[in-house]
Amino acid sequence: MLVRGQLQRIAGARALGLNGGNTALTADVWALFSNPANLGELEKLEIGSYFERRYNLQELQYFAFAAAYPFHHQHAGGISLSSFGWEFYKSNLIGLNYVYHLLKIIHLGIRLNYANIAIPNYGTWNSFLVDVGGNAKISKKINIGFKVLNANQAEILGDKLPAEIAIGMKYQPSQKVKLLTEFKKNHLFPVSFCIGLEYLPTEYLVFRTGSAISSHRLPAPNNYFVTSSFGIGVFWQNILLDLAAQWHDKLGITPAISLGYQLSTQKK
Repeated sequence: MLVRGQLQRIAGARALGLNGGNTALTADVWALFSNPANLGELEKLEIGSYFERRYNLQELQYFAFAAAYPFHHQHAGGISLSSFGWEFYKSNLIGLNYVYHLLKIIHLGIRLNYANIAIPNYGTWNSFLVDVGGNAKISKKINIGFKVLNANQAEILGDKLPAEIAIGMKYQPSQKVKLLTEFKKNHLFPVSFCIGLEYLPTEYLVFRTGSAISSHRLPAPNNYFVTSSFGIGVFWQNILLDLAAQWHDKLGITPAISLGYQLSTQKK
């Protein structure tokens, strides 16, 4: 049970504000932590940093950094770094991401990850994980995304690292509104469902909210939990600031902040 659930795979206050329903959400550097294919619509070099305090506990602090670049009209790539825990338990993840554009409407991605878990006076363990994903533009308003995290079933000390499969949809009825839905299945838990909404009243401001219901293997009535989230984003010139908070009905509040910067370099 050393590693189960301890590798954090989602980052960015935008994702948290949408309650994690971002498998079909494109054009964001934090796609490096969600669907490997979702960098496909990125138009500029973008970098970002993220901080989260899970359930407002110092022992569950989470830091992440990401950088992505669309280096050709058919290719994009990026690097991600993250660290979770505190001085007596630390898990780290380094990822390299590549995306290929097929027919301009289908994006296929792969991410190679190096995982490290360290416990003072006990030891350090390492492993490699492979994530794959795809995103298809079905129409001007609809995108469908899928992902498989830890597709190679990597283990540490005989314990499988978190593996997940998910499928999601983004519906954009207008330039100001995005509706996201997602079903996901972790190898440890039953299927969960989440829904998120993003609304841009102006080009400088965005509001987000989301909700999810998940279940686990505890006796009823404690065999499910609900999470709700809210977030706000501010755009100023090339700077993106996102704030979010997620509420877990049994464990409490998780606050988060991310800061991003877009360079003006355009796709070649």
